[in-house]
Amino acid sequence: MKKLLCLLSAILTYGTLAWGQAYGVCLSQDDGNLYISVPEFESFVVMDKSTGTMDFYHAKNSALDLSAGPFLVNGIAGSNGEAWITYGGSFRAHYADGVFETYGNINGNYMFSNLTRDLEGNLWAISRGVSAYKLDSDLALSGVYTLESTYADMSIIKSLAVGQDGSIWFFGIIYDDVEGGQQRSPLFKLTDGKFQFYPATRASGISAIAVDAFGNVWCARDKYNDLVVFDGSTLEKKMDLPEELKGHLFEDMKFDEQGRLWILSRAGFISCVENGVCRVYTVPAMSYHTSMVSLSVCGEDVYAIGYAFVNNVNPETGQIDGYGARHARAILYGISNGEVKATEIIPTVSNPTSIGQVGVTTADSPVFDLQGRKVDAIQHKGVYISNGKKVVR
Repeated sequence: MKKLLCLLSAILTYGTLAWGQAYGVCLSQDDGNLYISVPEFESFVVMDKSTGTMDFYHAKNSALDLSAGPFLVNGIAGSNGEAWITYGGSFRAHYADGVFETYGNINGNYMFSNLTRDLEGNLWAISRGVSAYKLDSDLALSGVYTLESTYADMSIIKSLAVGQDGSIWFFGIIYDDVEGGQQRSPLFKLTDGKFQFYPATRASGISAIAVDAFGNVWCARDKYNDLVVFDGSTLEKKMDLPEELKGHLFEDMKFDEQGRLWILSRAGFISCVENGVCRVYTVPAMSYHTSMVSLSVCGEDVYAIGYAFVNNVNPETGQIDGYGARHARAILYGISNGEVKATEIIPTVSNPTSIGQVGVTTADSPVFDLQGRKVDAIQHKGVYISNGKKVVR
């Protein structure tokens, strides 16, 4: 029963995901595990939700096709102990029981993101802002749907959401000289293989969407700091959001199995709307700035993922070389007993198939390189892992 509720909750609430998944940080979950991509260590992480134990699988040691370069994940969809992954553009992989299957690159011009499962187990993704892609459970491409140029001079899809009725909704950006340039976020619905455009939402300022159990599309608007609902014909304002959320970009939205609406703000707020009341949870303060990326809701479990640039040192040169995916640390946030707990996703102990499991470390903990290999004697300058922290030598 719990698995069924989790699956229904996930289908109902797959809302908005950050466009392209910022710096390769992605999150999904099922009833038992969290699935996390960690660009800082080029790893895929499976976290047991009951124990908090994390298994790190380094891409280079997991038979993944890395011909396109570093392991940068665009999307993850998890269910019943399995996970489907898109990375490096349109490379695809499947994870189950510690084993990865890789399916190569569909086309070098694709950049899959917002990976989402529908009611029938198909996977959906968007690519480069103009098309939606349908993949079957074997990650084979089974459909390509492209926005018609008649909607505007230029149209871009930003994100998607799956409804309980199987409907696929999108919002995006359109550029139309007739209306004076950029008008952010109209809604589109994929119907009979074609995009249906809703003019009533053309200049609505939508920044995140989620579909409820009745097929209504809920929209958060950071421009107006409010929630509106689209019933297929008109937008109806439901409520103003708390003043403390004003001016912060809404990144993601999900409904849980109780019908509560969860909203994620980039600046570090997780909000819950229930019976017309919005409660705001502030994430724990870190010693460095964290940008929130996306939410994952499964049953009553609510998690968010963010990233922070903790260490800008290039592990090959030992020099600071600016910001990039290799420096983006994944920060996991979970809500329990009314509080938000933050966990930095860092490996500590090595094992043959993965970088290791996160656990208690001591001052005598061994040292590892960024590939998860134990280092007996540091002979070269670079970045190493000791006591769960990066060490620059």
